[in-house]
Amino acid sequence: MFIVNLSLSDFEGHRDIGLALLRKLPPYEVRRIIDFIKGKKTEPKFGLGMNVPRSMRTEIRRYLREREVDDERLDSAILFARKALKRMYAVLHIMPSDRAQAILFDDKPPEDSKLFALKQIVKESQPAKQARLIMKYKIPYRIASTIIKAMTPTVLIALINSMSSQELINNMASIKRHGAFDNPDVKSLVKEKLGKAKKDKRVSAYKAKEAIRVAKVSKDVEKELEEVTETQVKMRG
Repeated sequence: MFIVNLSLSDFEGHRDIGLALLRKLPPYEVRRIIDFIKGKKTEPKFGLGMNVPRSMRTEIRRYLREREVDDERLDSAILFARKALKRMYAVLHIMPSDRAQAILFDDKPPEDSKLFALKQIVKESQPAKQARLIMKYKIPYRIASTIIKAMTPTVLIALINSMSSQELINNMASIKRHGAFDNPDVKSLVKEKLGKAKKDKRVSAYKAKEAIRVAKVSKDVEKELEEVTETQVKMRG
């Protein structure tokens, strides 16, 4: 609401600040702002029922173009926020780049994109080949876990190797459900990465503590997570 109010304000400088803040948002939040301004008929009524201001339309066009000029950045954005990006182009009548058009609207992702790799992973029945594709294209766990039917130890190892320390901690409960701690090799890899997480400045001590509560892991893994928490707290004083 804060960004919406600034972007619609008639006071000098307010719109510039609102649009500057908008540029830093992930696609799904930009979509929420557009939908709130445009409004839609629901019970109860949602949104303002207004036209998106020209200044915001221009800013969102710039927002999309910045992603389009970097193939990897565009692919990553589509990977996590396909519907949001598609709606931005459609609602604001913005012409997508050739790559965005191919992936979002034609469902024909180019062979060098992660979206193409996802299609190949879904088609592939051999875990070893799935694992190679995951490693090659660095498919995030959050995405891969929704499309792979048989989460074998080979696939789990590939996914865990592709994760950052924080991603591993965030997904501790999920990898447990997929049997990560039932296989000694996978469990050993998890503990090895948790050891590295202790010195990783990007790791949140709070998230590590939360993982202990949510995942309900074995005592030895719980100890590793506790050490991550303690080390991170000490590093931050």
